[in-house]
Amino acid sequence: MALKVPSVIIPGADAAHATSAARYLQECLDGSVYHDVHASEQSPNDVRQWILQFLGANAPVTAA
Repeated sequence: MALKVPSVIIPGADAAHATSAARYLQECLDGSVYHDVHASEQSPNDVRQWILQFLGANAPVTAA
């Protein structure tokens, strides 16, 4: 709960990636981005776009 880093949470739906664990993580990580989309409705393209949008919004800017 002390972590203050950008985070994106995309829930799964199996024994190793419980949706309840994703919700708990969302509660613990202040300012996290949670995609409330059931795993059966997630497509590889959707997930890729969510990650790219998250990185675009949260990637550190470095001087050239």
